[in-house]
Amino acid sequence: MTNFTQKVQTLLSSAQQNTQGASHPQLSVAHILEEVLKDDLAQSLLKSAGVNIPSFLEKVTNALSKQSKILSSDYQ
Repeated sequence: MTNFTQKVQTLLSSAQQNTQGASHPQLSVAHILEEVLKDDLAQSLLKSAGVNIPSFLEKVTNALSKQSKILSSDYQ
């Protein structure tokens, strides 16, 4: 990850932490997108393109809530 800017590294790290916190088996584009949608610059660009950020973020969050989860017994 050393070829990425600090901001991108932080975003990916947050996405990975959220993936683990949600007990999802792997980092997905939706996890990354969720973090991108929280970024001020990304929000500004998307808003200028007519994207309704709160609605889009809600849809991403809902999609993530439907992903499979790792059960604690899967680790044993």
